Amino acid sequence: MIINARYKEILTFFDQDDIGNLIVFSLQGSAGDVFMSTALLPSVHELFPDLHIYFNTKPEYFDILKNNPYIYKVIPYIPELEDNFIIFEGVSQINGICRVVYTPGIIAQRVPNYQHNGLKAHNLDFKDASN
Repeated sequence: MIINARYKEILTFFDQDDIGNLIVFSLQGSAGDVFMSTALLPSVHELFPDLHIYFNTKPEYFDILKNNPYIYKVIPYIPELEDNFIIFEGVSQINGICRVVYTPGIIAQRVPNYQHNGLKAHNLDFKDASN
C-alpha cells in the first residue's frame, strides 16, 4: 500500500497501540445528530468491549461528547473515514486502521432513500400499533 502524506496525517489522530484494533464512529451531521447518535454507543461498546471508540466529528461538537464514558477519543472530522471506510477497515491484502467504521450519517443524510418522486401513494402511513 502506498502511504501518502494525508494517510500519514490521519494516522496521527489514533493511538499507535490501537491501530488495526479500534472503532471509528463517524458523523459529520448537526449538533442534534451527534447528540442523538450517542444513544448507539452503549450497544457498540457491548459488541466490542475491548476496543476503543474514536468519535469522528466536527470540532464544534466536541463539547457534546465530552465525558461520554463510551468514547475513548474525539477526533476532528475526517471525510475520508466516511467516504472510504472500506479501505480504513482493510481490504484484501491491505490492513486497516480500524476494525469497524460506523457511518450512520451516510444513510440518514447522503442517500435520499425516502424520496419517491413526491408521490403521496408511496409515503408511509404509520399506524398506532396498539390497535
